[in-house]
Amino acid sequence: MLRTLLRIKSFFKDLLPRSLFGRSLLILVTPIFLVQIITTYIFFDRHWQKMGDRMAYAIAAEVAVLARELQQEATANNFGGVAENAYLLSFNLKYEPGKRLASTFYDEGSAPLNPSRENIIAQSLARAMDVQMKGYSYDIKMDRDEKWVRIFVQLPEGLMTVTLPERRIFSSSGYVVLLWMVGSSIILLVIATLFMRNQIRPIRRLAVAAERFGKGRDVPFFKVEGAREVRQAARAFIDMKSRLQRQIQQRTAMLAGVSHDLRTPLT
Repeated sequence: MLRTLLRIKSFFKDLLPRSLFGRSLLILVTPIFLVQIITTYIFFDRHWQKMGDRMAYAIAAEVAVLARELQQEATANNFGGVAENAYLLSFNLKYEPGKRLASTFYDEGSAPLNPSRENIIAQSLARAMDVQMKGYSYDIKMDRDEKWVRIFVQLPEGLMTVTLPERRIFSSSGYVVLLWMVGSSIILLVIATLFMRNQIRPIRRLAVAAERFGKGRDVPFFKVEGAREVRQAARAFIDMKSRLQRQIQQRTAMLAGVSHDLRTPLT
């Protein structure tokens, strides 16, 4: 068990970035990424899907009302009142007496025949039609290019076709929210990257100065900058550099004096 935990720890440790910039950026990006995932799931699963289901249920109810009115008016061949009601609902109604559906979109005990069933919008509308149009065969066709939805309902005396704009069943607010979330995440990522680069730069300069001084080279243009902790480390480096330089000067002066004192008796 302990070995397994150590292996898992080593595995995740190997996945972490090696640089301070990468790790700091990961700390900033991970919470934003998790928040975006949770928000997207809640919005699309709870809000957008429910809103789409309610819009589909309302359309199915309106189609059911038109079908019943049309069925009552079919004996008198008076479709004017039903067509006016459909126009008020932003529907384009067409009735063809004696015509039958070639293939039903949904049939009890059989698989769906229309590939638009795979569309999430068509699925919501189909579920609503199953509830509102019990006893009727129907078909749904969606034209995504023309932004129209056609619903075919088989009545006893003929075929009713209802054409409605796609905006009646589909809300573009989901895409707007998704684009806004993605855009804001990219902007925040860019800002975080620029900010972290400015914070990491003084640390890199301090590392370069320490390396140059360790190799015996002079560091004339090093200045204190950055966050408070980085400034504190830089001041500590400057104080250490000054003490070491004074120690080297004192050692050089002492060795020069000793060599002078030894040179006199030898001469």
